[in-house]
Amino acid sequence: MGRVLPLLIVLAVLGAAAFLFVAGDDDPAADSSLMPPEQAPVTTTKGEPSLDTGVGEAARQLAADRAAPPTEAELARRDRLALLWERALVLHGMKRDAQALSLLETYLESHKAFFEDERRAKILAQIRSGATQIIKADAAADRLKELVEELRRWGNLRPLDDPEKASALERQLRHAAGVIAKLPKEKQRALLMRHLERFLVPRGRGYRDDRELEAGAEYTVRSRMDVDALLDAVQTAEETREDPTVPLPIEEPETVEGRRMEQLEALRVRGALTLLDSLHAGLAWLALNQGEDGRFADGAALERCTLLYADDDESMAVCRSHLSVANDRYAITATALALMAFLDFRDQDGRGLFEPTISRAVAWLRKQQDNTGLFSKGGRAYYSDAIALMALSQAAGATGDEALKTSVAKGLARLYAGRGAEGGYRYGPKQAGDTSVSGWVAQAVEYATLAGIAVPEGMREGLKTFLETVRIKGERFAYTAVQTLRGQRGQFSLYAAGMLMGRILWERVPEVDHKAWSTWLTKGSGRRSPWLYSLYYGVRMDVWVHGKLTTKWHGWLIELARKQLTSGPVAGAFPNETGNWTKRSGTTLTTAFALLTMEHALFSR
Repeated sequence: MGRVLPLLIVLAVLGAAAFLFVAGDDDPAADSSLMPPEQAPVTTTKGEPSLDTGVGEAARQLAADRAAPPTEAELARRDRLALLWERALVLHGMKRDAQALSLLETYLESHKAFFEDERRAKILAQIRSGATQIIKADAAADRLKELVEELRRWGNLRPLDDPEKASALERQLRHAAGVIAKLPKEKQRALLMRHLERFLVPRGRGYRDDRELEAGAEYTVRSRMDVDALLDAVQTAEETREDPTVPLPIEEPETVEGRRMEQLEALRVRGALTLLDSLHAGLAWLALNQGEDGRFADGAALERCTLLYADDDESMAVCRSHLSVANDRYAITATALALMAFLDFRDQDGRGLFEPTISRAVAWLRKQQDNTGLFSKGGRAYYSDAIALMALSQAAGATGDEALKTSVAKGLARLYAGRGAEGGYRYGPKQAGDTSVSGWVAQAVEYATLAGIAVPEGMREGLKTFLETVRIKGERFAYTAVQTLRGQRGQFSLYAAGMLMGRILWERVPEVDHKAWSTWLTKGSGRRSPWLYSLYYGVRMDVWVHGKLTTKWHGWLIELARKQLTSGPVAGAFPNETGNWTKRSGTTLTTAFALLTMEHALFSR
């Protein structure tokens, strides 16, 4: 008898389990496709309730049953609900929240008490949130698929005969839809959708979505300038060139796709989607106004204006008011900044629209390097040299071009030979360093290191030594060592430049400095919008310190975007009055610098 009794108990338990798994045709539990795989154990995640295991809850249920005995039908419904809850937990753990919610929705109203339990309510909220994300992702994926079908019907989709390319596009659309689904507002989803429509789908020339769009409809937010017309013009110009430009090598598709998704996620998290239209328009303007030789300069933009508007006095007057050949002395800096802006955007440019632009800029910049390894002579040469080396380093890292790496290494060696006594840099060889020029040299070291290019031994240490001579306290950095010795408070506009140097050069930012930097970036950086030079450094540091744009810097970037010219022959450019450093440098340089600043907010490393 001692062996029979346990056997009977086991048979009874198995019989009860079998009864619970038998459900009518109208019961969601009858759908075997929703059952977990045979190998998957029916478990819950840590901290989640298994079922009615709480003593207090069981006591309350017993008291309620005594007061009003339940019917057999009610008991059966309870059993099915308990079973479905367990299955919903399994599906939730498998990230199949839409299916989990469909199992439970029949009971949500009729058995509110069951779901009002604190832990169950928390898990149900997670399931609902996950299901909503899935629904949004499906909607975004459907919209992207519709776009592809529309382009096919209109004959504007470039052939995707290669199965691998077609499969890659399908994966990209699916990945992008997942990011779109996480955005809480329709306008945000519209901005990102438009970005993907412009740069992910390989469209034919002349594509324009000219359909009448209903007010408030999803994915239909209109930009304040005709960005699509600018992008169309870029594509037309490239496809009608007599001597097409050979694009530079591109990394493995999987690597590029991984970065692209990281950047899209950063776009979402940093709340900077409203900058996308400005970024698209600015890049299009630069591409359209690149010189035939590959340089970016006001003179090249003025040549295009003259070609297009020679008989239009009003348009020519606008061009001349914003563009001056005199600013071509900054062509190396402008070309380097523009090249970095295009390279930062390269992973997002799935169509390869700007690849010829990048290739021509790299070729022109390489031709400017002399036998010593540097690029400029006289004036403020080290500014241009450092920024040009940054750009070529980024190009070398993006393409794996060994010749480019050699050119950068040669330039860094020459710069290092011209350092000041304290290890810093100014306008030319052997001058006492300042924080401004040294900040660009530090970034050249940063970009070279990221590209796997050897930096001269002692160069990094020399910059660290210089930084100590201008470091005052916390967020405060002076312009030169002389200011520090005089006990001055530092150069407010260069605080963030000093911080960036510390972030690049120090092995670890001391906690006390990190805290001071965070406080200054959020509270002490002033109320007025900083000039573009300071905004560039401040945005880089704000994203690094906080992982996102804080309220002030986000607002200042929006202000910058509002300064963009939106009509006429210079639509998409930024006027050179944006900041003191760029005021004397021209519209082309200012535009490139403004776009690079925005991109640090969107795609910062």
